[in-house]
Amino acid sequence: MPESTSHGTIGIHHPARPGECMPPSGRAHRRLASGDLGEVLGLYAAYRDVSAAHDDVARWLDVYPSVGVWEHGALVAFCYTQRNAPGILEIDNLYVAPSHRSHGIGADMLRLVESAALAEGYQGLFLTNALGLPAREVRRSPETFYVDNGYTVVLRCGPTLAFVKQLSITD
Repeated sequence: MPESTSHGTIGIHHPARPGECMPPSGRAHRRLASGDLGEVLGLYAAYRDVSAAHDDVARWLDVYPSVGVWEHGALVAFCYTQRNAPGILEIDNLYVAPSHRSHGIGADMLRLVESAALAEGYQGLFLTNALGLPAREVRRSPETFYVDNGYTVVLRCGPTLAFVKQLSITD
């Protein structure tokens, strides 16, 4: 059964194992792993250059909280983290395909990653987002999205924003 959120029912499904029947929307999510790296990079390559350190990202997918969202078998969104310091994770990347934006998928991925982080003993998350980085599509400021999801802007440096969120049992 799809989860209900403040955005309504969005159709993210919790499969017990790969191949489980998906809801009518055809949307499912699960934690990412290094075996998903090719799909993650393939989706992100449409947005910007993916020449980052792939070995690091593959390790992060295996070790730290993450989530991928598939629709009809195709990856349409992902979020992954890395450890920054004891008790703190960095949201290294959150991306939703343009055709799937404004449907609550990004907010749901944040909640899933935050819940996993808290369950694994992390107390906080932070991220930076730089509008000045080259991209293949028009970008909009992420500030409203992250602030609406409980993050606080702690630093503004030109087009770069830094956000933090303290996790608690009630998140």
